[in-house]
Amino acid sequence: MAHGIEERLQRLREELELKRAIAEDIRAGRDRRQASEILEAERQAAVLAETEVDIRRLEQVIVQVESMTRLN
Repeated sequence: MAHGIEERLQRLREELELKRAIAEDIRAGRDRRQASEILEAERQAAVLAETEVDIRRLEQVIVQVESMTRLN
């Protein structure tokens, strides 16, 4: 009887290790997704900053062109 209990305990330990490995894989996948989302957000922030600079430059050019056309 003790042998049967030991076998059952071994199977339970193996199942526990498998479930721990699965849980770790799930956590790692979530971590990768979070890192990917952060990188994407940083990329979008950089694009937004560049776009805002472009907008300011265009606004300045428009103001300059408008003032030159008023002078002529």
